[in-house]
Amino acid sequence: MVHFRAVRASDAAALAELRRPYAEQYPVKAPDAGSILREIRRLTGAYPYLVAEVNDQVAGCAFASPLRDDPAYQWDVEVRFYCAEAFRGQGLGSALMLRLMRVLTVQGFLHACAAVALPNDAALKFFKSFDFTPAGQLPGVAFRQGAWQDMLWLVRPLAQLPEYPTPPTPFEGFEREELAALIL
Repeated sequence: MVHFRAVRASDAAALAELRRPYAEQYPVKAPDAGSILREIRRLTGAYPYLVAEVNDQVAGCAFASPLRDDPAYQWDVEVRFYCAEAFRGQGLGSALMLRLMRVLTVQGFLHACAAVALPNDAALKFFKSFDFTPAGQLPGVAFRQGAWQDMLWLVRPLAQLPEYPTPPTPFEGFEREELAALIL
């Protein structure tokens, strides 16, 4: 059975292991527990960071981060998700993304963005299934598997643009019961 919840600091080591295979596709160091813990602490005050557990083991995560460090972009986030190899293609990523989009919408964010290094038909299909649409392509900006690749930015509106927006509600502002209702 899958259990969804907010990330905990104690998840850092499991998340580092979960994300290690993804990092191996890039010429970068895989995240370690310390870097994941710093990421959790940096993001979770304002942004959702959700975890899926299967049999008390971290099987996936989905989280949002600021699109840009500029007040004009406070309503926009970049979203990412990771699933353990054993759970890929079984709907776990979709279940996490659905919950993440729900939380972001309730918080008052207006756009979710995602970046995909090309070619990656599976990621494009996944994001398009959540109504993300291409917003722009950056040629040759990602170096992966020994070659320069294009990066495609995708965007998904979360709400209509208000004339005068109010700042999004910080993630830490959710009561435990309210968050549980959003991610059940």
